[in-house]
Amino acid sequence: MGLKNPCQKDCMEEEEESTSSPLCNRLLQLWGQGRLSATQVSEIAHLTMLEGCQSKEILQLAKCGSFGENKGNSHRDLAAHCCKAMRRPKPLMIKVPMQDCKLQKETTAHAAILLPHVLFSKLGENYVDSFENIFCIPQCQAFWKGVQKVKDPRVTEPLAKSGAVQSPEKTASIFIHGDGCEYRDSLMKWSSGSLLAKHPILSAHLLIAAIPKSCTLATTWPALDAWRA
Repeated sequence: MGLKNPCQKDCMEEEEESTSSPLCNRLLQLWGQGRLSATQVSEIAHLTMLEGCQSKEILQLAKCGSFGENKGNSHRDLAAHCCKAMRRPKPLMIKVPMQDCKLQKETTAHAAILLPHVLFSKLGENYVDSFENIFCIPQCQAFWKGVQKVKDPRVTEPLAKSGAVQSPEKTASIFIHGDGCEYRDSLMKWSSGSLLAKHPILSAHLLIAAIPKSCTLATTWPALDAWRA
């Protein structure tokens, strides 16, 4: 059973304008990083209200999953509340071969890819502060000067000609990274980011695609990689 909320009505009828809540921001950050589930976020927010908190922002988190009565809806409710205003690109959907874990046979399914160049553009257009903190464009020229100085063999065309980076003052130092991460058994993901990012790594890596390893066939990722063609 979920926790009952004795101050639900009073909080919902409160007319004062809400202010930014450090606790709310931290809970959402931990949820976004995968350190807390939506159910845990809602429960902590609910307990905070039972302790006397009157914040509208905390109320919105506590309401997810109907104050614990329908925990299975917590993620849906939290995503609907926090992500509806996000200005992010729509993913590219690609049909790829996968393993049906229940039936233990090969099938096909749609996988979502957030194209790096499109996400780069949307960040620069809609989230200027985050864009600057991740890609650090003012520092790019000095960065590439240092790379050229050590004669890094990876500095080749089309990035550079004869070892000299073209337009170093506006060329971002972007990497693409693939690795496994914890997710029940394991989750294989692609992500991108910047070598100059000021944000912590969990806030600076930008997701490209992710698939549970248990669903992956030898042909899954090559098919997914076809978007580059």
